[in-house]
Amino acid sequence: MRGYDAISAHEEENWGLEDFEQLDYAIRQQRAIFTFDPRDFIRLHKSYLDEEKDHYGIIVSKQVTIGRVVNGLSRLLMERSAKSLKNVLLWL
Repeated sequence: MRGYDAISAHEEENWGLEDFEQLDYAIRQQRAIFTFDPRDFIRLHKSYLDEEKDHYGIIVSKQVTIGRVVNGLSRLLMERSAKSLKNVLLWL
């Protein structure tokens, strides 16, 4: 509704994938990934950097309301370009 190209694991029927599979799917789609699972995705981010593997951005958050997520992601997308998210981990 806000003009962003976003998909969910549920929409893509990827809800059963492991974390690394979710990230690999996002990479194949050339998308940043947003998750409420900071611990595992921080580990994956570090692993990808160590292995010199690229990703298109990892955005993590503690579990918050959908309103806070939408507002936070909207603000982030207005402030940052897709290119600036490459290989970066950000807290929402």
